[in-house]
Amino acid sequence: MSIKNQGTTVKSRAHSIIWLIVSIVGLWAGFFILNITGEVKELGSGEKALRIVFAIVWFLFWIGAMVYNVLNLGAASRAKKAAGPVSPGKEG
Repeated sequence: MSIKNQGTTVKSRAHSIIWLIVSIVGLWAGFFILNITGEVKELGSGEKALRIVFAIVWFLFWIGAMVYNVLNLGAASRAKKAAGPVSPGKEG
């Protein structure tokens, strides 16, 4: 479900919350992967460089996803407040 906000479409609060949780899990998965690969003693210099590049790209992606979803969550909340209360339809 999308909400119109001053000509732009923002995702619903539920969508933002779900993807915020997914991004937190993705961030922790990166810590887990780096912890596992850090325990390997036979890493050459190429593997260590690849591990650093992986960490930079992985964490920038998931931190960016978290920031996006927090901003989207705020926009969805502001759009909902701006729309006002929804009045029930008249029966008759």
